[in-house]
Amino acid sequence: MPDVDLSDTFIELSNAQRRRRDAIISAALDIFDRDGFEAARMIDIAEAAGVAKGTLYLYFKTKEDMLEGMIGELSCRRLKSFRLRLEHRQKARRCDCIVSCRPSPNIYQEARCSRY
Repeated sequence: MPDVDLSDTFIELSNAQRRRRDAIISAALDIFDRDGFEAARMIDIAEAAGVAKGTLYLYFKTKEDMLEGMIGELSCRRLKSFRLRLEHRQKARRCDCIVSCRPSPNIYQEARCSRY
């Protein structure tokens, strides 16, 4: 793998890189929980993630960056989940109704109705 700095969060990651980054974040969460942030060692995180220590630095420049990435990732997941629940609730409040607009059985109007 070429030396590419993937620590910039604006770089689009491939699926394999995304999975590797997620594995690193998950391992870091476990190590931070087990040892505490200050005592956590990058080599322990690398071993738990199944990557070389140098690979960590492709994704995160420092342990602090890793913590920020972890917080950002968890925040994004929560926001995404919240947005999906909100969209689901909004869809549940809307219904498509067929409303007769004239006595004639051949003329119908489709109207959106909501229960706000």
